[in-house]
Amino acid sequence: MSKEPRRSAYAKNDDPNYYDYIVRPKAKGALLVKRILFILAYVVFAGGFCALCATFKLFPVMCLVLVLTCVVVFFTWRYVKPEYVYSFEKSYIYFSVIYGGLTRKELFNYHIKDIEKIAPYSGEYQRDADSITDAEKVYHVSSMDAYDIYYIYATDEKGKKRLVFFEATEQSKKLLRYYNDKTVILK
Repeated sequence: MSKEPRRSAYAKNDDPNYYDYIVRPKAKGALLVKRILFILAYVVFAGGFCALCATFKLFPVMCLVLVLTCVVVFFTWRYVKPEYVYSFEKSYIYFSVIYGGLTRKELFNYHIKDIEKIAPYSGEYQRDADSITDAEKVYHVSSMDAYDIYYIYATDEKGKKRLVFFEATEQSKKLLRYYNDKTVILK
């Protein structure tokens, strides 16, 4: 009896017409602060456990502090090491986040034909994107200094407007142009 191996969080689809791109954000800004806070929380956890054991004179149990801290780190550190993914599948673009290479969470998707604007985040188009204030801003980039950042301005089925920044590759530009040549602006 053979058991099928667990599917990777990276492998969403085995279709040859499927395309995805993964970006690892640089540890700066809010992500850096979050990582520092998690490290401080681990130190406080270990110190608190040792203090609790010392208070109740459970010195042999104090030896477990390293094991327990490693377990806590194993289950929580993945949330400060996200990887952003955008995928093209059957004329839809999907945005996801992968936590620690183990858990994939689909965030939202759009039918490419229904997207209002797809443009590079530079020059006059950058001014247009910066002037949009009524939309949630979502960053699927390693940093805003990255090369070839594009943005999507779209409204989902619930009426929520989003401005999604992503790092465009040549393949993704071709697919966007193929599915929606009216609103895609290429540089």
